[in-house]
Amino acid sequence: MSRRSHWIVVLAVVALAGALATWLLLARTRTGSGDRRDDGIGTNGLQPVRTPDRGETAKAAPSRWALDPDPTGLLQLDGQVVDPDGNGIGSAVVRISSVPPRSTVTEGDGSFAFEELLARTYDLTASTATLTGMVRYRLSASADPAIIRVTEGASLSVTVVDADGRRPIAGASVKASETRGTTDTMGRVTVGPLRPGMVMVVAEAQGYAPETFTTPLDSAGSREELTIKLRKGLPVSGVVVDDTGAPIGGAVVDLIEEDWGVDVRPAREPRATDARGRFTLGALAPGRHRLLAVDGEHAPTRSSVVVTDRAVDGIVIVMAAGGRIAGRVVDRDKQPVPFATVKIAAIGRNGELDNHRQTTTDKGGVFAMQGLARTKLRVRAESDAAASRLIDIDLDADRIADLELVLDVAGTISGVVVDAAGRPVPEITVRARPDLLGGASFDVLAFVDTSSTTTGGGGTFELHALPEGAYWLWAGKSDAEAEDSIRTGAMARTGDTGVRLVLLARGGIRGTIVLDGASSPPWAMVQVGARPAVSTTNGAFSILDLAPGKYDGTVRGLDFAELPLRDIGVEPGKVTDLGQITVPRGRTLRGRVVDSTGAAVADATVKIGEKLWDTSHVSSATSDARGEFTVVGLADGVLAAIADHETLGRSPAQPIADARNPPPITLRLRRFGSISGTVTSRGKPVPQCQVSQTPLGVNVQVSFTETDDEGRFTMPTVPEGPHVLHAIEAQPMLSLISASTTVTVQAGTHIEVTIDLPVGAQSLSVEIRALPNHRVDGAQLFLLSGSATFQNGEELTHAFFQGSGRARKQWAAGAIATPAFENLVAGDYSVCVIPLTGSLRDPTFMERVQREYRALRVYCRAVRVSSAPNDQHMVIEVPSMTAFSAP
Repeated sequence: MSRRSHWIVVLAVVALAGALATWLLLARTRTGSGDRRDDGIGTNGLQPVRTPDRGETAKAAPSRWALDPDPTGLLQLDGQVVDPDGNGIGSAVVRISSVPPRSTVTEGDGSFAFEELLARTYDLTASTATLTGMVRYRLSASADPAIIRVTEGASLSVTVVDADGRRPIAGASVKASETRGTTDTMGRVTVGPLRPGMVMVVAEAQGYAPETFTTPLDSAGSREELTIKLRKGLPVSGVVVDDTGAPIGGAVVDLIEEDWGVDVRPAREPRATDARGRFTLGALAPGRHRLLAVDGEHAPTRSSVVVTDRAVDGIVIVMAAGGRIAGRVVDRDKQPVPFATVKIAAIGRNGELDNHRQTTTDKGGVFAMQGLARTKLRVRAESDAAASRLIDIDLDADRIADLELVLDVAGTISGVVVDAAGRPVPEITVRARPDLLGGASFDVLAFVDTSSTTTGGGGTFELHALPEGAYWLWAGKSDAEAEDSIRTGAMARTGDTGVRLVLLARGGIRGTIVLDGASSPPWAMVQVGARPAVSTTNGAFSILDLAPGKYDGTVRGLDFAELPLRDIGVEPGKVTDLGQITVPRGRTLRGRVVDSTGAAVADATVKIGEKLWDTSHVSSATSDARGEFTVVGLADGVLAAIADHETLGRSPAQPIADARNPPPITLRLRRFGSISGTVTSRGKPVPQCQVSQTPLGVNVQVSFTETDDEGRFTMPTVPEGPHVLHAIEAQPMLSLISASTTVTVQAGTHIEVTIDLPVGAQSLSVEIRALPNHRVDGAQLFLLSGSATFQNGEELTHAFFQGSGRARKQWAAGAIATPAFENLVAGDYSVCVIPLTGSLRDPTFMERVQREYRALRVYCRAVRVSSAPNDQHMVIEVPSMTAFSAP
């Protein structure tokens, strides 16, 4: 009997500018087909990327980012790679994020240089056989040399096996960040050095579908293990044509993975079409996949393909004519600005930006770009000292030829970085992000994102080209450390000088895990805050290099129930000893998986948890040849279990009683049917719209897909029975609108549906007020059809996915204006509010809200939206947020 557990760490990276986004009713997680732990994993030598000869400029293979290659610039970037003690490191490989990327090798003293660059921000990475580091560096004519500090990297031992027979796969290519290797005869390879954090790992082998898996690496010097299971793949072929049917040669066809509406383009090579427009993707696993075609002349085009049990041919991707923009960049005095960077992105219906492109002006300040989406676009130009305002244009016509971008945004923030004793600290990365909670524009947040610079010899810094507004600033010795130090930053506004950032010494924690006061468990994971989890096989663990502050954490493992940790204090320069941490053994569940005839089913995946779509808290096992399975270490409380087999079907969710020893269960698979459909609004298809599928009356199972450019979606494996389909379209300011329909699936049959997102003329603004003697710092608002009353977030979640949900809004006191539900159809609704009381800037608070939202109180009020007037208003008074549960 085989048994495994997929503990996927939820890393809710809490950016202060987007703090409200970290808690979504739809908790975003990612799963994969890798196991963090697997018996029999061995080790072999490190296999870093090839070191180019000194002076060699290594060009990356063509990719979508090479669509807009950098022109030859006038600037030289000088720098040095140093170890933690400040000593220069020779023969280190340094890479720069130019387009296409380049690399070089340091001299004996660690110095390096890149010539013919532009005045813009670059990512610089450096690595040796065991050391690695990264810094984000803004190059200008007056910039100081770049300093890349390298420290001991982590390594990842990967075993690649056949998903069907569990046989090792020799000769598989494994890539993680910038390192790659090839598996030996046992299917094993170790890649490194890698920077600690979340790492995307891609495994490929001849005849198998590539697999992408994101895994955490905890700290410098750590060695993690990962097993990746590859499924046999089938070739997918087709042709790319224009809207007249003529073939398009040289178009790049790329595979896009779905992750809750976020495009994840794996680090594998795309395929270019031949002169006849033909392309072939070597091997794709059964299931639904999304393709992206780009050629720099036509508009980027997404398409979908469903792979079953045979090769797929005859796919036709039709690319419409692309738009073209041309113009010039000038300064305040209307003088042309040479070598300015021009950034262009399409504005989605959700207000988010997509299809990012960038180009550079010539010596006369002139720029041109073609192959753009014929839609609404946002444009911004920037130099090393100034930027233009955000310009929105609508590329309905095929071209705009006279766009003028004026570099009149020259906001600055300056200050100094000091240590705890007040001494200036040189060569420190300082980052600034538009602060939504401080009143920054959401548009600025979406487009500008993060600015960075490096302190000079006196610890001083100055950030340039900032749009007017509030920013959150923080600092660290490296780019990664600066991101983690967001807890200890400060708010500033453009024009501020003398901003003082205190760089506190890093701290850490350590402890020992004990199972029910006896021996240590054979394997456990400890996660603190948003840091990657660390694993231990003897109970002892340590997590170092933490920014000072308060953290929550979790201990998880295969043989015991999950244990939350609260209010872990980390002091500057100290390691907090948590002592002995006793974890409970938890409960054991046994059962059997059978098909629709009652026959035993082997190799079915069994998942058990409170919410089976929240993979961070789901245990899993695989049924043996008799269909039997055993899962240990289950938490107390009412849980649910399902079984899923790739071809035979999926069972309904079965409740697990809150009993110390739950009785054995039988999970009976229901055979699959399939669903395809179109999401529309105002009579037009809605692209990139998330569609959820939930069994009718069930609140623990949700699966998702997304529409393509034509508003089409496909769900190839839906178990027979009634299901609710819910179309959810993201809107600006972290909002959404939705609509639903109910269908009944029969085994072996296909259903075609249309989901229309209704659009009316009414608007309902909702003012949130705190009751007397109460405090409300923020809220999440939901609009549902009809009259609704809920006690907590769990009940609200159930109703939303069962078809009642219509819209969602966010609100933060003093930062986000009174939210308004727009484009409503007249009728009866309920507005439900979950108040938040606490610092929305505090990552620990926001992580706790996300974890406990199911128990938070909900306050609903019925409202009738009339046909007139168009703009309507209501006030809802709510108490403070429900207190968090006791640890």
